[in-house]
Amino acid sequence: MTLFFPDLEAKYRRDERAKQETKRRAERRAENAAIMEWYARQQNALRRGEPFDEPPPLLDDEDEDVNRRR
Repeated sequence: MTLFFPDLEAKYRRDERAKQETKRRAERRAENAAIMEWYARQQNALRRGEPFDEPPPLLDDEDEDVNRRR
């Protein structure tokens, strides 16, 4: 494909990178929303003087930490 359609191949690669970046951004937005919701629940419980033992959303996976390190 490169020999005959180099511009088409370059466009395909740009489109794929753009799709991947859009997906990563959506994942980050979803993670941030989950963290903010958890934090709001935590703060409400603390204000009411209730115990709050729910783990943060990104730390409840035993194999990875919040920075996705193993």
